[in-house]
Amino acid sequence: MYGMGIKGKASRQITFLLLLFLFGLPSVQAKQVTVTGEGISRDEAINDALRRAVEQVLGTMVESETLVENFQIVVDRIYTKAQGYVTSYREFDAERRVMDGIVIVKIEAIVNTRPLISDAGEIFEGLGERMGDPRITVVISEKRRDRKLNACSYNSAGEIAIIRKLQDAGFSNIMDRAQIDIIRDNNNQIALFNGDRATANAIKTRYDVDYIIVGEAFSEFLGNSGKFVSCSAVMEARFIQTDTGRIGAIENISLERPVANISEATAAQIALRNVGDRMGDHFISELQRSAQNVQRSINLTVTGIPDFSRVTELIVNLNGIRGVNDVRSRGFSGGVAEIEIRATVLAITLAGKISGMSGLEVTELSNSAIRAAMR
Repeated sequence: MYGMGIKGKASRQITFLLLLFLFGLPSVQAKQVTVTGEGISRDEAINDALRRAVEQVLGTMVESETLVENFQIVVDRIYTKAQGYVTSYREFDAERRVMDGIVIVKIEAIVNTRPLISDAGEIFEGLGERMGDPRITVVISEKRRDRKLNACSYNSAGEIAIIRKLQDAGFSNIMDRAQIDIIRDNNNQIALFNGDRATANAIKTRYDVDYIIVGEAFSEFLGNSGKFVSCSAVMEARFIQTDTGRIGAIENISLERPVANISEATAAQIALRNVGDRMGDHFISELQRSAQNVQRSINLTVTGIPDFSRVTELIVNLNGIRGVNDVRSRGFSGGVAEIEIRATVLAITLAGKISGMSGLEVTELSNSAIRAAMR
């Protein structure tokens, strides 16, 4: 069944904590920036400069790669409100000039970050919910090579970091650890990492998984510096979209700077967590791209259909829904019709449209299947 996502107070708390982490403490309410603007008149150039001031401030606050991927979405939405974020500004009159009929101005602006943070948070909040909160499994085998014995020990620092990144972005329907261990403890993980579609389909059928992130990570001892031990980490993982069979290329991420700690085990754990954070940002971006104008297959099962003429009528109506590109009957027997729909809209969006059709009631819903009854 369809996961309902993080709701209410819990969602607001998570979002607030995420914004504190990304944007800093709310006591910092204003930033001063110097920017230039262009326009066919002085007023138009000033307005352009104000928009650039807000964009620059937002850019300094956005640190996560995930948010950077969608930075332009925020910029587009806040442009219409740019003047509302600027509390004051002054123009450098001596810097004003005209080149080829274009007025160029330079201003110093004070940007109020509190409403900017609030509006940016509303835009980014609940990415998972906007995608229908798909069911995701993350399976990362992690090993630490002992510098003396070359032994390996398993942990979950990187895997947990990826999961937390997903949860912070609003993805709440993460496969539970017990089921993940079943996949991890057999040959499924190796097959998935090698891009085996049959294994991905089998896991989708058994666990109703929409996306699989699978890979491995290693921490590595680099050396001693006084009382401190340095470790680094590398992670390789790939992304599988089970409903389309899309298998992404293997992504390799390593730390640019080693982690130092008095404990080698702690340094290794932090290194794995840091590389997991970066991998999490990468895969959230992958999830976002997969949801944008991607053709997806949705299976529709309708029961209680009196005759095939109603199936034909239903197909015509489905083809009229915006975002639906192709509808095909896959069988009709005993009053039950199996219909395959190719669409760029989410299953939950399509289900809402189907519920609005006369005589149809949606009874079950997942991210790739809808079951409805004709009343």
